[in-house]
Amino acid sequence: LVEGRKVAAFTNDEEVAAGKDKVIPFFLADRLEEQGATHVSAGVFEEKVVVDDRLVTGQNPASAAGVAKEMEKLFAEVIHQEKAEEQHETETLRAEKDAQKNAKKAAAEAEH
Repeated sequence: LVEGRKVAAFTNDEEVAAGKDKVIPFFLADRLEEQGATHVSAGVFEEKVVVDDRLVTGQNPASAAGVAKEMEKLFAEVIHQEKAEEQHETETLRAEKDAQKNAKKAAAEAEH
């Protein structure tokens, strides 16, 4: 899922500061990098949002609003793309039906 992707996530320093190192047996940032991700971060408990294609990640709770804004942009983009594809399919179908109708009309006129 994360191999070759840029991601934001809790930093090792944030995990220690929040006491998560006592509860979770690994550091998330380290594990992400082990899985082939590039961990991108800001300062401790600062906002950091990373968008890599359709993957949106945030470093910590301070990043939640930024993640929401980026998700909103992404959803709007996807919806716009889907509407454009639907419009293209409709126009193609309409053109095919018009061509069939015209072919039938031409065939009928040729018979007379």
